Amino acid sequence: MCFIFSLYLYLSPSKEHQTTEQQKYYDHKHNAVNDANTASINTLLTTVTETNQITYENTFTMRMGLSENLNNVQSNVVSFRLAFKRINDVSYLGIAYDLKPIYTNSESAVIETDIEQLGFTVSRNINGKITDIDLLGLPQNHPYGMVKHVVSQLSFLPAGTEMRYSLEDGIYHYEYTRESPSRTSRRLIEIDHQNIPEDLINRHNESWYVKHEGTEWPKEMLFNMQREVQFQGRLLAVEQNIESKRVISPELALWSQETLFAQNANAGFTVPMAVPEEENIQIANVVDFQNALMLLDANLDPAVAKAMGLFMLEEQTPDEIMSFLMDDALPTEHHAHIIYALQKAGTPLAEEYLGEIASNADISTLNRTRAIVSSGLFDGASQTSIDSLYNLMSDNEQSIANAASLNLGTIAKRTPKFDQQIGGILLNKLKSDSDPYMALLSISNINNPAYDKYVIPYAKDSRFHVRAAAYSIIARRNNQQNNVLTALLSERHPKVIDSIANTLVKFQNVPVPSTFLPHLRSRITGDGPPVISSRLVKFYLALKVQFNQTDIQFLRGLISSKTLSESDRSDISKALFGL
Repeated sequence: MCFIFSLYLYLSPSKEHQTTEQQKYYDHKHNAVNDANTASINTLLTTVTETNQITYENTFTMRMGLSENLNNVQSNVVSFRLAFKRINDVSYLGIAYDLKPIYTNSESAVIETDIEQLGFTVSRNINGKITDIDLLGLPQNHPYGMVKHVVSQLSFLPAGTEMRYSLEDGIYHYEYTRESPSRTSRRLIEIDHQNIPEDLINRHNESWYVKHEGTEWPKEMLFNMQREVQFQGRLLAVEQNIESKRVISPELALWSQETLFAQNANAGFTVPMAVPEEENIQIANVVDFQNALMLLDANLDPAVAKAMGLFMLEEQTPDEIMSFLMDDALPTEHHAHIIYALQKAGTPLAEEYLGEIASNADISTLNRTRAIVSSGLFDGASQTSIDSLYNLMSDNEQSIANAASLNLGTIAKRTPKFDQQIGGILLNKLKSDSDPYMALLSISNINNPAYDKYVIPYAKDSRFHVRAAAYSIIARRNNQQNNVLTALLSERHPKVIDSIANTLVKFQNVPVPSTFLPHLRSRITGDGPPVISSRLVKFYLALKVQFNQTDIQFLRGLISSKTLSESDRSDISKALFGL
């Protein structure tokens, strides 16, 4: 669920002016800013007038819970302000202020933060497009990173324009529509998910509009997103709503604090960690148990789940637990809670029960799969879980067999002492299966380079999905980079190219040798299918850190290429901005 929490943790505000002690702390934290950088910021600030501040009041609302019970979940609502001040035709300084403490989805956990206001820089062209939102070194996983998400929603483009935006969980492809002279909306065309498998996303809907005069900054923006995701056998729902309204506000004194806008000004801020209060939850009877089920409907609290699991192990027989899971009158999320509770109980008996549930053919495939996933995630999993999943690899239901294989790999990764044993099981599967795809994915879960020599031959398989799975492993290794890059120049299937490129970037197996780039440029401009060129352009742009003038000139030439899509050309323009 990292992709959800990285986007949706909440802000919460402060005062407009810092106290003396706070300013001392801030100055001390940023005393590494060099004189040249400070001088450049001072130069920028002298160009700012007293009349061009643009201010927004923002309301950020989110709720998350089990899909069928989302209406019973209380929304988290956070309000804060954004202000922008123009430096030149396209460059702006920005401040997020009135920031409050950050609350997690659990009422028992509050994240304290050391930020009262956050400086940043941004570019906005004459068409209304916002680019290059720079949070000045703020750690990538800091909750205040959501400021970038909110600011990006104030961007709009002319009707008929397509654009791709990169967020934490993928690349979003939109088309803009002018509904009236003063209102622009956009349509979500597709999402290229990067940090979550496509088949785990059950539903994703968005709506968005801005009200504006011409190409001026919007007067109003409204964004709504609804998503359902499969997680540990449960269907989780997330709803997010952002509303921004332009307001008149006095000139901020903060504009004169040049340290707010210095290079890497926010790099020293620590990443807040949620510290839940110690909970002593006890379930003593059936009434408590039923109440706990209802609590989990609203919030998957692991402490409540553990107490439930311990109660079941103490008070209920295996047959009674099985009957719960076969009772169609119970909501399906209660079945999920029971399995999750056994996982969180964490005892040897709970581990045995999960294996029995997974093996029981009278239980639904969904609940059996839930038990398999819980076995893979069981803290301190033992030989009991390994034996159970190994036996299920030969189950008559292919989805059960696949889930068992994948979760064996998960156990090996989480419990390294079983790496060799499980690796042997999965390598045997790799050799014996007519389609090695699932075995490769399972080995990928282990992520042990010792198994690469068995995987490498499958990179030349005739089936594209097998090649893609193989490259998702070997493209992680620096010692395989040359071979993988060679394959990138000859591979003909876009899914395999995506697997290679995404893995190289995700596992930081870049930069690439400078001698490779001329070959990459040649393939991009060759006579191959446009879809291949498009995929390779995306990878090329990911290498921006090593660009020289040759690369820049090449990309500028691509902007006028008729073989690339409008969104590809837009991505290139964005990458070239400032180079």
